[in-house]
Amino acid sequence: MHFNSKATHGLRAVAVIATSPRGLPVTAPALAHEIRLSLSSMESIVSQLKKAGLIFAHRGPGGGYQLRRAIESLSVWDVVCHFHKSDLPTQRECEGPEGQAVFALAVEAEQVMRGHLQAWPLADVVAKFSPSKIE
Repeated sequence: MHFNSKATHGLRAVAVIATSPRGLPVTAPALAHEIRLSLSSMESIVSQLKKAGLIFAHRGPGGGYQLRRAIESLSVWDVVCHFHKSDLPTQRECEGPEGQAVFALAVEAEQVMRGHLQAWPLADVVAKFSPSKIE
């Protein structure tokens, strides 16, 4: 398993929102600028984060995105899972005893990685993130 670019951008967006000065909402244009993505790409990322229940939006002047839960209550997996597409082979693709052994190994590796990411506090990742000052 590897992080695709959307998972990486999702983690970065959550980090920017979590480190916003005084906990103020962060706008999509500010996120896009900070992460160096187009606005439409950033809107796709925040849409998935909203659908996942990780962030919410304030509309109107002074609006933007904020975390729905405290960063301390989130794991890396809580973000990554909404962008992750399993690349496991199907059992049908793994016929024969050798194929079944490879399939079992792939499933176990996926489970180990998932367990690791579930145990990894997102606050630890965010603590190492140093965004520019968003105004």
